[in-house]
Amino acid sequence: MPIQSYRLAAIVAMSAVALASCGRDARDAAALLPALHREYPQTRVDLMHGNQGRLLSVTFDNSSARTLPDSVLTVKGRAIAAFVLAQYPAPADLDSIVLMFVREREDGFLSSSFTAFAMRFATKDLH
Repeated sequence: MPIQSYRLAAIVAMSAVALASCGRDARDAAALLPALHREYPQTRVDLMHGNQGRLLSVTFDNSSARTLPDSVLTVKGRAIAAFVLAQYPAPADLDSIVLMFVREREDGFLSSSFTAFAMRFATKDLH
């Protein structure tokens, strides 16, 4: 078998592993979203994986929580992160959870967003 064939086979194999990994992250996020929507029905929630699936970012768009004082929001944030970890299908796969409270605004064709508050929690500290 020529060297180019081995390279192609290696690339295909690595791509398949990467796609399978991304697919699992997407399935896990899809399983988490209904629980988040039940718990926080008035807020749009977005999820994104990072750091090879070890980090989960949870973004709350236009949440009224962003207007709370920072000290109160930090306590509430820890409770939200613990809830996310408890509801996540594969909690052992996560090292950390990042929560972001974003204010979005649209004016005609223009839209803007501002991260009002962000915090990161190590999952080992949430148990």
